[in-house]
Amino acid sequence: MRNNPGVMACNEAPLLTRRTIIVTGIGRSGTKAMQSCLMNMGVRNNGQQSSDALDDWEMGPLLEAKDVGEITKEIKRRNRLADVWGFKWHLLFERPDQFQLFRNPIVVCMVRDSVSIACRSALEVADRPDQMEWLEMVTNWQSKLAGWASSYSGPLVMVSYEKMLTQTKDTIDAVAQFCGLHPTDSTYDLVRKN
Repeated sequence: MRNNPGVMACNEAPLLTRRTIIVTGIGRSGTKAMQSCLMNMGVRNNGQQSSDALDDWEMGPLLEAKDVGEITKEIKRRNRLADVWGFKWHLLFERPDQFQLFRNPIVVCMVRDSVSIACRSALEVADRPDQMEWLEMVTNWQSKLAGWASSYSGPLVMVSYEKMLTQTKDTIDAVAQFCGLHPTDSTYDLVRKN
């Protein structure tokens, strides 16, 4: 039987020396674990990250505000700092026109089962404790994500968080190959400790 590392590579493209690796997905879907692994493999952030979730609090709000001029200015600054850099921000599939602003973007999209995300969200968001409300929101986001992924034409790799936890080496190796990176034992350890 063939191994299933839970990685779906879409629209593979030749790896260019200069590229931007963007981690996205629904909140609580494993984006922090993936961003940690990418940083361990040498992907620089060059922005202000939150220490707990590794969200990029410089790029993220610019993308939310949809200010193309400011986004472009920040991208140019980061492009000058590193040939390969990346960041993490949730729900970017809701703003698909923004990916084209980045230099040779590779999108890593984390996916996790909807019940796990809904239960964890209900526990962590004090003003929204209703698990069923969260489940409805999460399944709606997952439907939007699937629609976006099927029409996105750039390099995209969809990654199962559950498979990343149970088949760590195979999953990380597949993502690293897609992104042109090289994992080490310390990369796998980041997931195993999660």
